[in-house]
Amino acid sequence: MARNGNNQIFYSNSPKRWLYSKRTIVGISIFLISIFSITVASIILGPTLPQIGLADNETVYRRSLSIPKSITPKASAEKFSVTTPAIIPGVTPVPELPKNLSPNRLSTIKTTKTKILGFYVNWDDNSFISLKENVENIDQLVPEWLHLGDDMNPILINDQTAQEKTFSFAKKAHPELLVTPLINNYNQDTQSWDVDRLSSMLSTPASRLKTIEALLEFVRKNKFDGISIDFEVVPSDQQVNLVSFMKELYDKFHPLHLEVSQSIPLSDDSFDAKILSQYSDFLILMAYDEHVVFSTTQGAIASHDWIVNGLQARLLEAPMNEYVIALGAYGYDWFDNETSGKELIFQETMSIAKEAGAEISFDPTSLNPTFDYVDENEKLHHVWFLDGVTVFNEMVTSETLGGTVSPYGFALWRLGGEDPSVWQAFSNRERLNKLGADSLTTLRYGYDISYNSSGEVIKVTSVPQDGFRKLIFDEQSGLIKNEKIEKFPSPYVITRWGGREKQ
Repeated sequence: MARNGNNQIFYSNSPKRWLYSKRTIVGISIFLISIFSITVASIILGPTLPQIGLADNETVYRRSLSIPKSITPKASAEKFSVTTPAIIPGVTPVPELPKNLSPNRLSTIKTTKTKILGFYVNWDDNSFISLKENVENIDQLVPEWLHLGDDMNPILINDQTAQEKTFSFAKKAHPELLVTPLINNYNQDTQSWDVDRLSSMLSTPASRLKTIEALLEFVRKNKFDGISIDFEVVPSDQQVNLVSFMKELYDKFHPLHLEVSQSIPLSDDSFDAKILSQYSDFLILMAYDEHVVFSTTQGAIASHDWIVNGLQARLLEAPMNEYVIALGAYGYDWFDNETSGKELIFQETMSIAKEAGAEISFDPTSLNPTFDYVDENEKLHHVWFLDGVTVFNEMVTSETLGGTVSPYGFALWRLGGEDPSVWQAFSNRERLNKLGADSLTTLRYGYDISYNSSGEVIKVTSVPQDGFRKLIFDEQSGLIKNEKIEKFPSPYVITRWGGREKQ
């Protein structure tokens, strides 16, 4: 009320107007305080973002042009043409197709469609991302969820929570998907294959039975579809006991309609596929690691002649439809003249080659891609890797050698580390011809995010860009004889700055 006793223009005897005004003011204040609190919390706590497997931001790769000419990569851009791989004495050349049969007609004579299996791991978040993107293209998931234990604990379960999350997603997204967990003798503490633990388990019937019963309980409790065995570096004196283990396992599982499979090396004849195939629904031939980082000199991971010779030998032991051909999609980075190095996922090979300005060459003998680079310490590296092109070629070779009988399936080692174009090769497995080859020309980077600099304030500074590879397809052999990357793919790039510096 005004001092002269007259009411003000907006005066009201009712308190309702003030009540509504007060509520409005309080509501706006709460909203502004909430926005301010969220902003402060995001700066203090920092955002939760996917972990990546790339090298640290500080890693710098020298341009490959600094490599002396005497040690430049074996195949250059000038050699990008259709050439027949060199024939090494004593090594089988590229197989000839049956008369009157072209690669374009291979799929028309097959009796069954090959299955696609995917190996899965808990220890790389990208494995789950790849599964989410490709689950509908997979017939069977083989997750590395078990490791061999000791007498007290025959099997060690790898991250039960992660298993439940993955299994729940997979079955919801693809109800018909088979899930057969893999058990191996890898020791996570020593980061090596545990030969002693494996030998101890295989050596006595009681130990074998205890392990088999633990596996059966695990599979039935979790409603899995079977089990996959991957025992590696098996001593020669334990091979007989390995056969006994597989027979005893098969006899327990098969009456319950639970599947049994076993992974064996493609070229290690100490594993008798003729006998082992009797106690498995199928054998998984690991068609990779011809050269292995840390144990051999540098070289192709799965050369064409090595694949041909290995498959031909295995076909003398069991027919093609009793095998799943496991194909790699990763790389190895060796130091020059050393057996030491490291494993690379596909997107790391792309990142290193792009940053170093390296020319990726398609070795005409092995049909594997390779490049060299010099690191920030002026140390020479040799990189060999496998990609969608090598997967395509290995599928063609397998189908050709099988004649009218296809492999039971193809498997990928592993989800999360692959060249995404391998899924184009798999989806075109009934069209392994030029059209199928042409589907591989688009290059995607992978599943990881690249972080730039440090700090807690973030901004997306680059979105993924597809790359492009040029391919040369040879009608006579049905193989891709050469590939050249015209444009490298790029990832999401997130730049960090300000706030708390990373510890």
